[in-house]
Amino acid sequence: MSYDNSSKVDIDIFAIFNQFKKNITLILGLTFFTTFVSIIYSLTIPDTYKSTITFTLAGNEGQGVFQPTSSSSMSALASLSASITGQSSTGNSIVAVEKLKSKDFILSLNEDSRFASLLLGIQGFNSKKNQTIFKKGLVDPSSEAWLGKSSDYFTTRLLRAYKSKITVYDDNKSGLISVSSESLSPIAAYELVNMISKKINESSRSESLLEADSAIEYLTAQLAITQQTEIRKVISNIIQSQLNVRMLANIREEHYLKTFDSAYVPEIKSSPNRMNIALVGFFSGLFLSLIISVFLYYRTLIRNV
Repeated sequence: MSYDNSSKVDIDIFAIFNQFKKNITLILGLTFFTTFVSIIYSLTIPDTYKSTITFTLAGNEGQGVFQPTSSSSMSALASLSASITGQSSTGNSIVAVEKLKSKDFILSLNEDSRFASLLLGIQGFNSKKNQTIFKKGLVDPSSEAWLGKSSDYFTTRLLRAYKSKITVYDDNKSGLISVSSESLSPIAAYELVNMISKKINESSRSESLLEADSAIEYLTAQLAITQQTEIRKVISNIIQSQLNVRMLANIREEHYLKTFDSAYVPEIKSSPNRMNIALVGFFSGLFLSLIISVFLYYRTLIRNV
């Protein structure tokens, strides 16, 4: 009985292959059609370019904190020193990533008149002239400044475009932070990541200078009215640390995020992968045509029973 059953299975399989031969025109035609449609579709998708810059958190060299060895008042002042110098937060890459994604930071980028143009105003790229093509009426062709009207809807569009085209990634193992930009223009993708790099460091630098100046002003006033020698010594050390903060903020351009791997203008598109799209169309058509052939075979078989 087992021999007869296996023979029936073999006969069924043979019959199915015969059905494939009979429907070879259907199989080839449908496969060719889906492949052709996939190729046409892939050609309608514009090329997208990706540029990436990698950062490491800038160190706090020179921001030493005075550490007294005794007395609760001295310990309290030491805690104040650590709080003022900000050493508890600057080493936190998660904060840096969230700051790069924050609404306030994105809107601060729009202070540059070219930011919205690079994010919303790109129509394409002329590879022969190596020139970015901007949308007419929205971008000034000479200055590349954004000409569109600012509104609540514009702000929403800007935030959505930033989140869809800008990717911020934090590698927990290495501690590196990567910022990637995708655009229809390789030049625009490159300029966007560099614009982000410049802005985050300028913002951090301004904040550090403002906080350091305020701290020095306050501590100097306290120093003038304090008579205890030990407390005056602690205050003097804190003032010194703030002077170091101000010095570093003035001389170091990459105050917050230090470039680990610079961005470059991409020469090769990142997407679409037209070969993969064509292969998906080919195998989809082949699979669908085989399913139809099997269905036709069993329908005929059932009718003849």
